[in-house]
Amino acid sequence: MNANINWLLTGSGDMFLEGHAGSLPSGSAPVRTTEYDFVSVTPYRAWESQSHGACVWQMDAHSILWLYRPWIECHLRISKEVVWSLCMQGDNMDPTLRAGDILLVDGSCKEVAIEGIYLICCDGMHAVRRVQRMGSTLTLSNDNSAYRDTDLDVSRKGLEIIGRVVARLAAL
Repeated sequence: MNANINWLLTGSGDMFLEGHAGSLPSGSAPVRTTEYDFVSVTPYRAWESQSHGACVWQMDAHSILWLYRPWIECHLRISKEVVWSLCMQGDNMDPTLRAGDILLVDGSCKEVAIEGIYLICCDGMHAVRRVQRMGSTLTLSNDNSAYRDTDLDVSRKGLEIIGRVVARLAAL
């Protein structure tokens, strides 16, 4: 195989040991990456507040994700400074999102400008919902038909848009 173990473990340096080009097509060069090409994405867990109707977020420092920076900036089209992750819980968004999926959230989206899947906090409870805005009404939908949809007024006290879900990482 002649793969560079450092490249396999860290993504840094040459893909193959010196003098071995592996099975790359002629004329192509191994991909070179540095530690600056990767971004640590902080995973969070939401906890329902016991008072004051606010969501409490706890960082899960044991499961930091490392993602390829150009993928975040070019494919997701968001800044590396505002992306964070959350583990999907429950089956309300099946089949689009499943329990255990890692969701990447754009934390800069604090209002619903376009229809999409958002992480919201309402009266201290967090939820991942498909959100559509019609005037001053937000329709919060579940992809699983076993759950009912909810309409809320945009100005409702205790309603907060935490961010827009921009990607998911899922097991096959």
